[in-house]
Amino acid sequence: MGTQQENLPPTVIKTVAKELSNLSKDSIDGIKVQFDDSNLTLITIFVDGPEGTPFEGGVFKISLSISKDYPMSPPKGLFITKVFHPNVNEDTGEICVNTLKKDWTPNLGIKHIMLTIRCLLINPNPESALNTDAGKLLLENYEQYFARAKMMTEVHAFPESKMKQLLFPNLKSNTKDKENNGRSEGVLSDQSNANLADGTAGPSAAKQQKSTALTNPSEKARLKAMKEKKRLLKRL
Repeated sequence: MGTQQENLPPTVIKTVAKELSNLSKDSIDGIKVQFDDSNLTLITIFVDGPEGTPFEGGVFKISLSISKDYPMSPPKGLFITKVFHPNVNEDTGEICVNTLKKDWTPNLGIKHIMLTIRCLLINPNPESALNTDAGKLLLENYEQYFARAKMMTEVHAFPESKMKQLLFPNLKSNTKDKENNGRSEGVLSDQSNANLADGTAGPSAAKQQKSTALTNPSEKARLKAMKEKKRLLKRL
């Protein structure tokens, strides 16, 4: 066992192990839990961004640290994935929610915390904001708040496969069409595959995008939007 777990009383280890065992049997939609049997002091949860929110499509990694007096005191929750949210400190990832503070009771447990954090993504509370910029925007200009939170989600919380789809929406269909026509240039080279694997486009892809943009107004608009996104990111 790790040193941290050795500092936990046996009753705490037993309580946490039982809760995690129950979670493994009774999973929660949109939430996954990850832990190491040899060290139950640190639990990782992955929360899918709820539909209809600026966090939709993202996957958020959150850590829960179990203290030696659990369940008398709540775990400490931190967002590992960067998020623009009134109740999450953008520098440390600290979560401000009453369930993890004054409203905590020993009978709530880890499952309740997981559900509370997901609800926080649906209904942020600007009255207890740790991120004052996010709280102010939420109250004064919801559209701007939504746009900025959505952009942060796309940059930091989107899975790699979704990012490729966002950056290269026509790549798969174009390649398939060319293969169906029997044209050899439709097959990606090893170098092209390598470029896609690390999230970059090679020279041929850049030329193809430029050529498409000149003849396709919607493609030109998409590239313009990407350029605007990069400009906004520099301001974050």
